[in-house]
Amino acid sequence: MTGDSADSGSDNDSDCTDVDFERLVDEFAAKIEAELEEVRSDDESWNGGTILGEEDLEGDDEEWGAEEVGRGPPKTRVLSDDIIIDCVMRQLDIRDIAKLRQVCEQFYDCSTQAAVWKRRFERAKYRLPPLPPTERYSFAKLSATEAERLLTRISSLARRWDEEEARYCQKWNFNACREVTEMVLLPGGQYMIASVADPSWQRSAIEVYTADFQYAQAAPIARLELETKAFDLRAKYMTIHGTPGIVIAWIRRRYGNPKYSDSERFKINELPSYFEPHLSRHGRKLKYECTVAHIPLASLELLGDGTIPQNSARFVQVAREQGKPFQFLTEIISRSRLSSPAIDDDVGGVPLAAVLKHPEGVADRIVYKNLNGGPGFTLTATPHPFYQELTHAILAFSIIPIQKQFLVVRRAGDNVEPGDLDDDTDEHTGPYYFAEFWDIVDDVEDPAGLLTCVPTERCDPYDSEGNYWQKVWISDHGLGPALAHDRSLRSELLAGERPPLRPINILVQAKLFMGVGTAVIVPAGDPRMAGRLEHPELERSTYRYAFREELFQFDPNKLGDEEDLLPRYEPRVLPGQTRPIWYLASRRGARTHRFNINRIMSLWERLLMHTMVLDAPTAATVPARPDEDADMLPVDYDPDSVELDGSVRLLDIDRADLRGVSAIAWDDTIGRLCVAYAKSTRIAVFDFAAAPLRA
Repeated sequence: MTGDSADSGSDNDSDCTDVDFERLVDEFAAKIEAELEEVRSDDESWNGGTILGEEDLEGDDEEWGAEEVGRGPPKTRVLSDDIIIDCVMRQLDIRDIAKLRQVCEQFYDCSTQAAVWKRRFERAKYRLPPLPPTERYSFAKLSATEAERLLTRISSLARRWDEEEARYCQKWNFNACREVTEMVLLPGGQYMIASVADPSWQRSAIEVYTADFQYAQAAPIARLELETKAFDLRAKYMTIHGTPGIVIAWIRRRYGNPKYSDSERFKINELPSYFEPHLSRHGRKLKYECTVAHIPLASLELLGDGTIPQNSARFVQVAREQGKPFQFLTEIISRSRLSSPAIDDDVGGVPLAAVLKHPEGVADRIVYKNLNGGPGFTLTATPHPFYQELTHAILAFSIIPIQKQFLVVRRAGDNVEPGDLDDDTDEHTGPYYFAEFWDIVDDVEDPAGLLTCVPTERCDPYDSEGNYWQKVWISDHGLGPALAHDRSLRSELLAGERPPLRPINILVQAKLFMGVGTAVIVPAGDPRMAGRLEHPELERSTYRYAFREELFQFDPNKLGDEEDLLPRYEPRVLPGQTRPIWYLASRRGARTHRFNINRIMSLWERLLMHTMVLDAPTAATVPARPDEDADMLPVDYDPDSVELDGSVRLLDIDRADLRGVSAIAWDDTIGRLCVAYAKSTRIAVFDFAAAPLRA
């Protein structure tokens, strides 16, 4: 057995002061193993009342949580329940408990007690998945099943992600009731937010789904009807005016004039999210609207935990008593394109919403508002001192609440096609890329007009040498809801301490690159960053982020050479703090709401794993193969024969499950992948972490 160090303190320590634990283990170890073998030989179909099978405990192909569970054989009382719970199980790790509970019904019953799992929270080796910031998830009210689920997930996911080709533990499906065009998972697994449409695509809505109150069950619980399709969804746990809930931000287009809605040649819901209105004669017909809304968690927990059947009259009555679920917080409306909304909690003590604005097709400013009320601000920054004559554009940004700053990735220069470059010149051609921190200004008496800031910090510029970046993603910082309003187990475990800082990923897809380049930002005080910071004096800071001198270390000449694949496949990223995913989508149909996924992989970055040392950012790539089908990789495609970079791990998902996709979402905190399908209401859920399947 591989137990962790013992817990400190117990409610029943006095019950076992005279027990010789080593002697008990010696006496009953052989008996336990004998009974286990006897039970399995008598009934091969019995799964021991646990989420694990014996072969799973030995690390074979099938992983934890693969089968539904039953109960063990009749009770064989060899010890009192108190001794088993307080003296035996408290010494075991999660997998040992799962193996022990297969011996008999008494061990099974003891292993389902809340005390067995709650005592393990302070001993957990890995970071717990996020929890909704409500009292329902406090230490006192967390159920035994929920506690076991949290611990089992983090333990099994950490182990599985080291495998060369990870296979999901459990696959299940649920009916979304409408076709899903985009979706996002709240970290931790309890809720999913989706943009949905009816079969005619004339009616759209935002829907909230419960997804984890009872494992492998999900259902829509709240709906907000919209005139047009919502896209660029964002969702976070946040507290507004003292009420904990989910804050949802989205962008949608509106007709600039109602008469355009009758045009058969101008269907606003079919426009891609990247559509630039200034480049089209349809630009004058459009308005962009970024909307932010709040839905209280109390209502979702009351209606979504399964205690009231959804098809009952009682459910309808209780639902009506809750009133309208959505509270609108703010709207930002513009004739220019809006994109990439961001929301965050406790930014200088207030919740904040921000969005990129594209005047004349160039995203050069951030519009942001305090969600508690007040005026809005529009912020841009001074040009890079090396490239003041070049056009600057924002490719991606994120809110860093602990610093009251925006993390911004900017480009200086225009995108130049590689074929237009002059091979005879030695001059750098650009465009140039760099990351910056901008201070969030909110103390201006008259915010009318454009505010201009000077970036407080930036990394060295990166010369792409014509291999310009098409898309940039930034992962969430993972700090979670503001602790001042958090009533969950998380705030109790932190006991007044600040949450630890996690790495932030910047993921890049270049024009001539069939993979993804990664750069990682870590806290300034991290000892691995000694001597490598752009501003060395920041090494004394222990609770802020800072840039390395050369944050972007990609070699432009190595981010290419996939000319055969580039016209056929489009790399896309599902960001994550420690387990980002990228996949290849067929370009044929990739710009619509139906596409095929050719291969899906995890980006295994050593810097993101707390047990690893600092490595330079890596570039992962799939080499070109001739004569590939335009939609899917060939049937005889052998992943073992592909010389993948060490940072890439293939995910073992059946090919049929990756065809005709309309939307995809990933929660790296619990290893859950959701796939929605075009012209269907089905959503397939792939759980890469184990979880107890009992209610």
